[in-house]
Amino acid sequence: MNAQSDPDTRIGRFTDYLESSDLRGALAYAVGLLDDGLAVDELVLDLLAPAQALVGLRWELGDWSVADEHAATAITEAVLAVAGARTVAIADRGRLVLVCPEAERHSLPARMITELLRAEGFSIVFLGAASSKETLASFLSQFEADALIVSCSIAMNLPSAVGMLAAAKHAAVPSLCGGRAFGASASADRATMLGASGWAPDLPTAVGLFDRWRSDRPASNPILAPGAKVCGALELAHRSVVQRCVAAHTARADVGVQIGLGGSESWLRDEFDAIVSSVAATILLDDASILIEFAHWLSQRLRHDPRIGTKAGSLLQTVTGVLADEYHAASAYLQVAMYVEGGGAA
Repeated sequence: MNAQSDPDTRIGRFTDYLESSDLRGALAYAVGLLDDGLAVDELVLDLLAPAQALVGLRWELGDWSVADEHAATAITEAVLAVAGARTVAIADRGRLVLVCPEAERHSLPARMITELLRAEGFSIVFLGAASSKETLASFLSQFEADALIVSCSIAMNLPSAVGMLAAAKHAAVPSLCGGRAFGASASADRATMLGASGWAPDLPTAVGLFDRWRSDRPASNPILAPGAKVCGALELAHRSVVQRCVAAHTARADVGVQIGLGGSESWLRDEFDAIVSSVAATILLDDASILIEFAHWLSQRLRHDPRIGTKAGSLLQTVTGVLADEYHAASAYLQVAMYVEGGGAA
């Protein structure tokens, strides 16, 4: 092994192990790099994270199945656990709790942050993916935490982050948001609007905030999200709305005969669940870019999977029709998203 080899070469080789579902090979390769001097943070940031991004891309393009993606993720998690076990930093910089919102099932980025912060000298407890706000509130009442981290990768899951941040506020624990869902620019608007004490786009920023908060705890922030009330109503009606979307879509004359996965009621339910969640997040923050980006992602994914036989525009039109009477803002956002994505001709 050569820890000084070209990063792209390392990523390519590791991805080969993921593609062949070779856990032993992936572990041996990663351990060899660490033995040759590659630091844990370099392994995570320069190998595991980019390799996993390639895994996601291959799934989106239809090159890999869901099973392929899950198998690769499991291998990456195993490698991450082995790398984390080699961390020898003394945990004297503070006690942190890390959680993913209730709807967030993509826990690998949070696991990576857990190991990176542990290597920086923090004591950190990760409560796992899809944790409930009640579970978090109970834990914070018993665990003396210096800060809570809310990790969210997918913007449609932002509404469920509100309860997590409220639990931290109730426990008088500062909260920090991170992850792709909160944005990657120098703006912390999404995090602060949801009531967070702070936002960090990267590890150094997060570490700096945690160090400062130990001696100067920030005041809790109110929830400033402009669409909180309407979003809450849509979240309560979520299951009913999804069911109505499935019924309306299958009854439409132009999609009455579906082929492949696109004709499956369970498949439609999953797709409408994601669309309605994205609409709720868009309303919550009054941020059309959330739905526009989701619509583009959905369109690209369906376009690259010939088994489905359903276009994104058709699904979005169905949701627009279902929500038009009760949620005028949702209908407007959906119209904008379809226009940007090509007038619904996805």
